[in-house]
Amino acid sequence: MESPRALIAVVDDEASVRKAICRALRLADYEALPFAHGLDLLASPPLPRIACVVMDVHMPVLNGLDVLSRLRTQGMVAPVILVSASDEAGLPERARAAGAAHFLLKPFSMDVLTKVIERVLV
Repeated sequence: MESPRALIAVVDDEASVRKAICRALRLADYEALPFAHGLDLLASPPLPRIACVVMDVHMPVLNGLDVLSRLRTQGMVAPVILVSASDEAGLPERARAAGAAHFLLKPFSMDVLTKVIERVLV
């Protein structure tokens, strides 16, 4: 029997970025579940099945750091990879301090993303 594919949540308010990441993850044999906002992820019924989250930091309503904090408060232990196009000083350190497994600066290659996901899922 084939093992189930890991479910990766992709949270980004930019539809083109969300679609591109989901497409790349599916090609890498992951199951990708897109979300336009962090609140959608927090309310998602499959939340307990999610193996990893790839999430933008800068989004309306709740930023990625706030969503990560709420996920941890809800007891979610799955690794979270935060991504951002901002090279704001200290952002990678704040992401790690908040509990992110990894931080990637946009633009990044899909190959780099899948390698990071493989590492954090071990």
